[in-house]
Amino acid sequence: MTSGGIGAGRVVVLLTLVLATAACEERARGSDAGSPSADASDLPPLFADILYHVQCRCHGGCTGATPRDINNVHGEDGHEISCTAVERGSGGRAVSFSAFKGTEYGIALDFELPVGGGSPSGAGCTARILDNGTTYEGACGPTQPSASQPCRVYDVEVGMDEDGNPQIAGSMVCIDLPAATDPGVLREVTAPNSPVDTSDGACGVLAETEPVRFRLVNCRGL
Repeated sequence: MTSGGIGAGRVVVLLTLVLATAACEERARGSDAGSPSADASDLPPLFADILYHVQCRCHGGCTGATPRDINNVHGEDGHEISCTAVERGSGGRAVSFSAFKGTEYGIALDFELPVGGGSPSGAGCTARILDNGTTYEGACGPTQPSASQPCRVYDVEVGMDEDGNPQIAGSMVCIDLPAATDPGVLREVTAPNSPVDTSDGACGVLAETEPVRFRLVNCRGL
């Protein structure tokens, strides 16, 4: 005679299904633990490609520094690379990156620009350059360098490199960028050995002045 309860055979089947489901969930948790989102060490390496030169063409009594070529991943040959690119609710993207070889030399930029790229807004845009033990820093923005905004940042592109990795690339040029501890010490920051305008005792950008080109790959947030 058949009873209205669950038979012993059905209990065994149900118990088997419960155990199998638990095992699947455990395997899924183990798989998630090895994903990039769970372990920062699994994230693709940050890479910086920046060629720049702190020069002293406009002011006497000084010499320019050695041209610097940063072409390294984070941790390689003493290079410390950081880069974040966070979208804002206003439709902009806040970018912050730095690339330094210990305390010898390096460059850092903070700016906000449209999500798709372009030129940064002037608000909050800052540039910092380290060379030969001296830090130079000042405001940056989309317009030509001036006393209040010594660095111009422009033609910033957000896209992919040739290997399909997300990257941010752009241009920068600085004229009369002051030393942080002595505003009277002024330098130009350009591509290596690029000419600048020194006519009539002024310091400015020529048509042939070549800017610094910067490229950061695998910025967090892209």
